[in-house]
Amino acid sequence: MSNSTRIWSLRSAELGILLLMLSVQVPALSSEPITGVRFGPMSAIKGTVGDIWTPTWAADGAIYAVQDDSTFPDGSTANLAVSRLDGDDPRKLSYTPVNKMSEYGEGGQSFGIEGGTWKAAGIISIDNTLYLSLNRVLFSSMDKTAARIETIDASIIKSMDGGKTWTRTAEENLKRAMFPGSRFSNPVFIQYGKNVSAKAHGSDRYIYAVSSNGPWSHADYLILGRVLRSKMGDLNGSDWEFYQGGGRDGMHDSEWVHDAKRATPILRDPENLGWTNVTYIPEAKRYLMAQWHWEKGKWHNGDCTWVLREAPAPWGPWTTVATKVWAKDHDYYFPVFVPKFISKEGHRLYIFTAGGGAANYGLKVIPIDLLTR
Repeated sequence: MSNSTRIWSLRSAELGILLLMLSVQVPALSSEPITGVRFGPMSAIKGTVGDIWTPTWAADGAIYAVQDDSTFPDGSTANLAVSRLDGDDPRKLSYTPVNKMSEYGEGGQSFGIEGGTWKAAGIISIDNTLYLSLNRVLFSSMDKTAARIETIDASIIKSMDGGKTWTRTAEENLKRAMFPGSRFSNPVFIQYGKNVSAKAHGSDRYIYAVSSNGPWSHADYLILGRVLRSKMGDLNGSDWEFYQGGGRDGMHDSEWVHDAKRATPILRDPENLGWTNVTYIPEAKRYLMAQWHWEKGKWHNGDCTWVLREAPAPWGPWTTVATKVWAKDHDYYFPVFVPKFISKEGHRLYIFTAGGGAANYGLKVIPIDLLTR
């Protein structure tokens, strides 16, 4: 970093923008740990109504995203849907709904004896096939005091035609979930660039995913799962393994078990964790995690805090590098990184997020700059 650049850094426990910069200069990343973040201005993507917006960068160059609780131009609604986003400017993407996933219900429609509402969590493009993780959210079971909303019964479905058709039906996922219960109920896949092209920690052999212990917001811990890339398409929950290493090197097979109940959390932060997105930054050789939670006891009616963490490996250790509070009139939640738009130097990324108030409920894009020592 040159002498012309000076950075004021606040400790990670403090709220607000972590780093203020007096210069527009941003250093290129190396393999050093990420130490801070600068947030840029928000842009809204026209025509989008919905939330989640977890993206993946597919082999055809497009971004495919899941979207939940959506309304479309014709007035129809969907519990979950798949969309395509095209363009080279992340602030001006062209949005095209691909599949309204009607078998998973219209907006708010519930299924099963628990009354769960189908939602999507993660999506990833592997060898020209899209994989989407989904679950059921139990809004009726919300803990009114803690505002905890449980999720259950995750499964993974796949599409070999760009999201137009999907294998494993909604009925099969309802009757025979791949991951019954709440232990691994919201898996979000770790992204490794275009069509999982970056190679780190066995990503050429394994697909990784992170899940909270159940709640949508106000969760307590995260666990890490993996499956052989060669078995991903079998859509068999028994093929998955879960990290039990407690900080030990996850490259050793002995640190993995097939029973999710025996998994060791890779991160604990009681009541302060939500559904989680992790992306590998090849230029930095580091992982970046986007975490978030509403203020305790609130849900869509209170401040939302983002906590960005970094680590040298998927299993950690995870270190907080930025904390940002969005006041309730903005209500931006579930931040996710967009692998397509990591700069060549590795210092600039873009975040997809949802929220912005009831009158502006759709996809938002926020740039961030990563800083190192």
